[in-house]
Amino acid sequence: MRVVFGGPGTGKTTHLLGVVREALEAGVPAGQIAYMAFTRKAANEAKERAAKQFGLKPRDLPYFSTLHSMAYRQLGISGANLMGAEDFNELGDLLQLQFVASYNHLDGPPTSGPKGSRLLQVIGYARSRNIPLADAWRRAGEAVNWWELVQLQEALETFKEATGKLDFHDLIDEYAKAGQPLPVKLGIIDEAQDLTVRQWQAVHRAFHSCPDVVVGGDDDQAIYRWSGASVETFLDLAHRPGVERTVLSKSHRLPRRVFALANEISARIGNREPKDWQPADREGRVEWIAHPGDVDLTAGTWLLLARNGHHLKEFVQTCRVQGVKYNTASGPSIPANHLKAIRGWEQLRKGKAVAKGTAKAVATFNPDLDPADIVEDGNYPPEALLPGPPAEAPFWHDALSLIPIEDREYYLTIMRRGERLQDPARVTVGTIHSAKGGEADNVVLRVDMTQRSFTGYMLNPDDEARVFYTGLTRAQENLFLVAPQGVRDYPFQ
Repeated sequence: MRVVFGGPGTGKTTHLLGVVREALEAGVPAGQIAYMAFTRKAANEAKERAAKQFGLKPRDLPYFSTLHSMAYRQLGISGANLMGAEDFNELGDLLQLQFVASYNHLDGPPTSGPKGSRLLQVIGYARSRNIPLADAWRRAGEAVNWWELVQLQEALETFKEATGKLDFHDLIDEYAKAGQPLPVKLGIIDEAQDLTVRQWQAVHRAFHSCPDVVVGGDDDQAIYRWSGASVETFLDLAHRPGVERTVLSKSHRLPRRVFALANEISARIGNREPKDWQPADREGRVEWIAHPGDVDLTAGTWLLLARNGHHLKEFVQTCRVQGVKYNTASGPSIPANHLKAIRGWEQLRKGKAVAKGTAKAVATFNPDLDPADIVEDGNYPPEALLPGPPAEAPFWHDALSLIPIEDREYYLTIMRRGERLQDPARVTVGTIHSAKGGEADNVVLRVDMTQRSFTGYMLNPDDEARVFYTGLTRAQENLFLVAPQGVRDYPFQ
């Protein structure tokens, strides 16, 4: 077995794909190579990169996937066997609980969102860590009610027994118990620091008969312990007899000043793997600013990050004041239907016809039109929608008055800056957890924490050090730390 420690920007995926290349050159068929990643995004990226680099097609790499997808296929389960949104809605109706569309998200601990999702998160943590529900509940503190937690757990098990369905965690549990090992000669596990105890059991079963196993990860970025991830298993694995260890030695992302701060923070982690690595050949910048709005977002790529979603509002306000497009977990700052209506109206003003979908979007936001009248397929000419000749039609920001005025003003600010509304956003606003794996020229990082996160920091400072380490190491050039705006913050200084 080989273990690869790859810090931020060291090219861990590139290194692991190099292992794939070596295997292919040694005669291992592509269909006998497995690449297990923590997220679907990472698995798809690895598959796409491998197919492109090695002249393969995605179907040539059947074992490039997440562990859950692998378990799904190996167990021969169909979609009808899995609990979906309708099942959780039915369960929620019975218990008067609400769930998000998918309760298996990884945005953060059970401190926000619908009550049902918070309860499910605690149940999932107990299962992932293979611990009693009471232990998981005590860890969650006041985030959930014990009796509601027990009621949901019992109802969930009863519901699954009655319907014969499995949930997200059952896939891993069932495969770990009875799944067939993968018929592969090379097995790669990426982002191994994020695997739960149960997922490690599934990994052992999947690669039980595999002669060459390579495990990649970075224990300093183990930020999913709240969801059951066991970084301890990853660290213990690296020190077993006969395991070959590799530390990737150079970051191509982190400039010297950001790198220095990153090492200061990682040095606070008590249980970690020491690493000898170097920064990129750039100086970079680390600067403290007084307020989230004290940066100019009008050029370059940006990540505006906070520990908790509660602290993202001022970032959003800054983007809107500066007239900058941005993305959040909820989607782009300009909704697709707004953009379609605006572009459609301006197309009509130029004397061009628009398709039915665009015509309906225009009618939705123009008070003089009724979207119910847009029923015929095909194109709609200007005379069907405009009040007069195209040259005399009002501009979109006057005609589409059912778009809220604050949104129209924001869109106009973007256009006055010379950017097009349809251009991709250069700015992303989100929690540190949502940005894992991402990078940008500039990172603005709020150091404030909610009471619950601060309490967690006092109880286990290693976990919060890893979170803020992960946040600051997204920066390719400049890191801006926002001075505390409240009374609870991570102590960088």
